[in-house]
Amino acid sequence: MHTRKRLTIAYLAMAAALLVLFALNLFWGSVALSPADVVSTLLGRGQDVLTSNILLQLRLPRAVMVVLLGAALSVAGYLLQTFFANPIAGPFVMGISSGAKLAVA
Repeated sequence: MHTRKRLTIAYLAMAAALLVLFALNLFWGSVALSPADVVSTLLGRGQDVLTSNILLQLRLPRAVMVVLLGAALSVAGYLLQTFFANPIAGPFVMGISSGAKLAVA
């Protein structure tokens, strides 16, 4: 039971860190945006076209894709390890990375 509690706390901490880093990704950049501007733009009340374009066309899609890519990589690693029943199975060990490099070249 103690291990289950620790895992729950660890997962909640990682989820909170993900949300904080996602928000920081929206706020920080070459053009500083205030949290009020970001929230008003996300709610559709933003009046500044530049802020809206920066947030909706650059930062938000980039942040969403980072989260989706991280999730896809973790699922791919889990599936490789499960399929081959090998805890160290990965794209480098299995030769998938080398095949991808060959296809790109």
